[in-house]
Amino acid sequence: MLYNVGRFLQLAGLIILPIAMAGEAAESMTLGRMLMWACVGIFVFMIGRYLQSASGKEE
Repeated sequence: MLYNVGRFLQLAGLIILPIAMAGEAAESMTLGRMLMWACVGIFVFMIGRYLQSASGKEE
């Protein structure tokens, strides 16, 4: 269960980053907001990576 949640959070983190960059490139958000969303994406990915490793399941 933790393994699947971790993988899902990693995927979510990887999806958040390009959406934030595309939003800034399209000038629909400010640079500061894009950086905030990029940090959120990195944080979500790191939590997912931690959960995946904490599950003890290796694949």
